[in-house]
Amino acid sequence: METHVKVLGALQIALGSLSLLAAVILTVVFMGGVGAMGISGDPDAQRAMPFVGLMFCPEPVRAASEVRRVLKPGARFALAVWDVPERNPFFTSIASVVAQFVPAPPPDPAAPGAFRLAPPGELERVLRSAGFSDISIEPRPMRLTYDSLEDYWRIQTDLAAPLRAALASMTPDRVEALKTQVFAALRPHMQGDAVTLAAVPLCASARRSE
Repeated sequence: METHVKVLGALQIALGSLSLLAAVILTVVFMGGVGAMGISGDPDAQRAMPFVGLMFCPEPVRAASEVRRVLKPGARFALAVWDVPERNPFFTSIASVVAQFVPAPPPDPAAPGAFRLAPPGELERVLRSAGFSDISIEPRPMRLTYDSLEDYWRIQTDLAAPLRAALASMTPDRVEALKTQVFAALRPHMQGDAVTLAAVPLCASARRSE
């Protein structure tokens, strides 16, 4: 739990305070699609901050358009998505090892996923297509720390759905072999017992101009 707080805290520092309105919007978009939101009435939100989630929406332009719709003219939309994989060992240090045990086809770059909005210019394109202007995007490098290798493994197996699916398809011996290789891949990122991994979110803000 402590490391979960560290991860969320680092992202909150990068973005600022989290808006409940936008958190609800992006949760519903992710779980049920834009059509499930059913938000009505005049725009009245001063600011929307959906934290990290737009890249998981099946239709990110449509999702961002819905956020824009509930903002007052002049209000800003702040968000973060992940930068390209090579700048995020937080993800790739384990994914590359898992791929050796459970081969998978290359991911569809247009499908929902952690790096869906990482390519240069893609996040700006989505926000402009949704009707936003005065767009600012900048990388905010940070470091995420786990108390130990076992702490890292526990959290990843709790939170990472692809990893859980991979483990479910493997025998206990293969799981142990995977864990051993993951730990080996992480050793260059250790300081004492702790594991520290780099991560780079792209933090953005955009304005509803009318």
